[in-house]
Amino acid sequence: MSDSIGEKIRAARKDAHITQIQLAKRMGVTKQTVSLYENGGANPTTKMLAKFAAGLKVPVGLLVGDEEGQLAGQWVSIKTRLPESDKEDEIFVPCLVNVITWDLECSPFYPDESYGEYVSPAMYDTEQKTFSVGWDGCSRIINALLDPENTEGRSGSRVTHWMELPAAFGFWEAP
Repeated sequence: MSDSIGEKIRAARKDAHITQIQLAKRMGVTKQTVSLYENGGANPTTKMLAKFAAGLKVPVGLLVGDEEGQLAGQWVSIKTRLPESDKEDEIFVPCLVNVITWDLECSPFYPDESYGEYVSPAMYDTEQKTFSVGWDGCSRIINALLDPENTEGRSGSRVTHWMELPAAFGFWEAP
């Protein structure tokens, strides 16, 4: 893990597969502001850290080095840790996931529509290393180990972060 907050912000942004411009838009700031903090030109205030965390969809603790804070109810990068089953005989782990999608065939006149992002319930298969994302028969399988930098010119989707399923969602049956 990186040492400075700026390096952690940059790593989380790249992990989310978004540009400085896209992050700035989410936060309501300029690209120059994002660059300033990523390059260590200024230390973010608590309010600015909260903006970065919200824009990156990560817990503030991830940006300030509190990796121990990545427990239930906190977003965890799939690069940090994949879901695990508490029971030896169960291979499926219910969770929530943050998914980004990209459409490389999108019109160059509408570049903001070439990327999308959503949160969805999912089942993680610990043996296959895949997420079954969606509900009511409208699910898709996403490889947890997919490298977004190696898309071979295709459109696609990938999971960036996951969170243990809150108790309010109840129990799911394995797919």
